[in-house]
Amino acid sequence: MVDDSDAPMVRTSQFTSPLLPKNPPSIPRSSGRMSSTFPKRQKILAYTLITIIASSYMYPWVSVGTQIDYYNYRFGPDFFVYLNTAFYLPGLPVSSLQLLWDEQYDLRYGISRLFPFRMMFSLVSMAVTMFAFPNANRDFLLLLTALLGIFTWTAHGTLTPMAGLFPRRAVGFLQFGFQLPNAFALLGVMVLGMYGACDTDIPKVYTLDKRVVFYGISGTLALIGVVCTARLSCMRITREAQGQYQKDLADDSARSSGSLGSEEDQEEEDEDDDVESGRKPLLRGMGNGGFGSPSKLRRSATIVDQNPVLATVRLHRYVLFATIFSSIFSGSFFSKVPSVNGPGAGLGQILYFTRLFSDLLGRIFTFLPRKFLTVTHLTIICILRLLLLVIFFLYVLGLTPKNDVFITALVGVCAFQSGYNAVLVYELAGAKVADEFEGSNTASSVATKALNMSFQYACFAACLCNVLGVWAGI
Repeated sequence: MVDDSDAPMVRTSQFTSPLLPKNPPSIPRSSGRMSSTFPKRQKILAYTLITIIASSYMYPWVSVGTQIDYYNYRFGPDFFVYLNTAFYLPGLPVSSLQLLWDEQYDLRYGISRLFPFRMMFSLVSMAVTMFAFPNANRDFLLLLTALLGIFTWTAHGTLTPMAGLFPRRAVGFLQFGFQLPNAFALLGVMVLGMYGACDTDIPKVYTLDKRVVFYGISGTLALIGVVCTARLSCMRITREAQGQYQKDLADDSARSSGSLGSEEDQEEEDEDDDVESGRKPLLRGMGNGGFGSPSKLRRSATIVDQNPVLATVRLHRYVLFATIFSSIFSGSFFSKVPSVNGPGAGLGQILYFTRLFSDLLGRIFTFLPRKFLTVTHLTIICILRLLLLVIFFLYVLGLTPKNDVFITALVGVCAFQSGYNAVLVYELAGAKVADEFEGSNTASSVATKALNMSFQYACFAACLCNVLGVWAGI
């Protein structure tokens, strides 16, 4: 068996859009892989930069969440629910717009220019936003959080497909970068002493000076991400990956415009290739209807549930949706969890960090042997997770006995499952699609889009439930 852990991945589609086309007019047969072998040192540098960049745009939101007790004291327990909603709600529209626009602008102006522009603009905007946090009032904080969500999801939707152009290990480092801010945030909270305060001590513990320093660190890390983005963009391994991506875009555009032959001829050729190779064919797409541009082609596309790729990962999408929905919905109500020590006992912050590090532990456990694990097993785990979600809200509503250790353990178990499922569902889906479609790049791209949109739909649904929950008096 050949070890392909360092083999470059094909470009993956943006972390975006509910518009999942039936198929492009033709299926590119090129491998989409980088042709050169790069020194190990250069790969390690690229991995490190990707990790730092991911941390730089995730840390600001993590730092905001650590202040749950302060916001609970200042604005009431409902505020943290609205804060989570303000951050996650922009994800779906931002992702949808990225699919509609990013690739056509990449084709027109070049990804080598637009990748650093998008990343740097998002990171600088995040830094400015974080510097404004300490003195903001209630309404302004919600606005700043919504802006932070927009910039975070834009950065995420830019870096995720870029990491997919690198060797496969880059995606693992990207995932690690998402979780690294947890440790940084805990360190910052401990050093500044912003923890363990009851209501009467909060004004002394969460002073303006401390909050200026704490959020200033978040803004500074975002600016460090700008420097790392510039360095990553200058690397030869990045330029070659972007060159292959640009070539694939040009090929797709040429096929959609008919310059590589009519769609009927191309589909007949593709069908012959599928028959000869024994590959499971993808459902054929719509005609381009005379459209010459990728944007018009996308606008003419519709969601087709019969698409064999979407059917292949349907269960994976349900598992991911339920996992992310449960995590965000329950996490938004940590400020409302009653403590045996009464309100203002600092339990919300304990639950927040328990969730962060249990999620990280779940992701680490995915590296253990799991030879016989299937998506069916993840489905069973997910059903148990939904039952635990019910128990969590029964506790929040005061319908079960109060016990801080019990609720902390419950949050830890749920977060562990979320981290474990969130990683494995992508891996199992990718393996199944690669097996059924003989490693087809197009099939992999469609599957990735479907899974990523399930993630965003889960965030959106959780936001709606957050608001309904507050209105219902939870």
